[in-house]
Amino acid sequence: MAKLLLNLRNVGDDEYADVCTLLDQHGIAWYRTEPSPWGISNGGLWLREDTDHPRAKALMAEYQAERGPRIRAEREQALREGTAETFGSLFRRRPVYVVLVLLAMAGAAALVLLPLVHALPATAATVLKDKARSAMVAFDAVYIPGGHAPMQDLLKSPALGRLLADFHQRNKTTALVCHGPIALLSTLPDAGGFVAKLEVGAMPATPKWIYSGYQMTVISNQEEEQAKPLLGGGEMKFYPQTALQRAGATFSSNTTPWTGHVVVDRELITGQNPASALEVGQRLVERLK
Repeated sequence: MAKLLLNLRNVGDDEYADVCTLLDQHGIAWYRTEPSPWGISNGGLWLREDTDHPRAKALMAEYQAERGPRIRAEREQALREGTAETFGSLFRRRPVYVVLVLLAMAGAAALVLLPLVHALPATAATVLKDKARSAMVAFDAVYIPGGHAPMQDLLKSPALGRLLADFHQRNKTTALVCHGPIALLSTLPDAGGFVAKLEVGAMPATPKWIYSGYQMTVISNQEEEQAKPLLGGGEMKFYPQTALQRAGATFSSNTTPWTGHVVVDRELITGQNPASALEVGQRLVERLK
C-alpha cells in the first residue's frame, strides 16, 4: 500500500530533487502526485510500499539534519551580501500576493479578537468593542479566501457577520473567492438557523439579507460535482451556490467549468474558483489605489 512521505507544499525544486535522488540511491520506489488545478490538493511524494516508510523517514531525518544548517548558512551569507529576499523585495516582486496576505492576517486577527469581547467585564468589554470598531474603520478592504474552511465556521460567525455588515454599511471593498463568498451568510439575522436547515437537506425560507439582489459568484454546483472524487469519499453538506441563491443572491457563472469568472457589484468582488483568484486580487488592489 502506498504511503505519503512528503507533502509538496512550499517544497522547492532543489529539495524535491535531493529527496528523489536519495530514495533512488537506496532503492526505494516512489511516485509523485501533482497539485490539483483548484487547490484542494498540494501534491505529494509517495512511497509505493508502506514497508519502506520507516527507512525512508530515517533517511529524510538525516537529510534534514544536514540541509538545515546549510540553508541557514546560505541565508546568512545572502543577508551579508544584500541578495536575500526581504519584505521589500517580495512586495516589489509580488505586490498583489503581499497585499492579500496582509489583509487575510488582519481579518483573522479581527475574528480572533471580537469573540473574546463577550467574556470580559462590562467596562472592559465596552472599551475593547470600541477599539475593535476603531480597528475595523482603519481598514479599507477585507479579503476572504476559499477552501472548505469558510463552509465550517465563517458562514455563521457572529464576529465576521458584524465586520462584514460594517463594511457593507460603509461601502468598503469586500473580496471573496471560490468557497469564500459563503461567508456572506454570516450577516443573516439567524445565520446559524439558516445553515442548520441547509445541513439537514431542508430548504429555509428566503430571509431579509443585506446582500439580497446582489450579483455574485461562488464555486458552482457543477464544479462541486466534478470535484467530488477529490474528497476521498467525503461529501459536502450543501453547495454554496444553492445556499447563496436561497439567501437572495443573484448567481453568475462561467460558461466553462474551472475557468476564471469575477463579478463586481457595489462593494463586493467575488471570484468563482481558484482560476479567478488573480483577477480578484487585481480588482482589489486597483480599488485600493
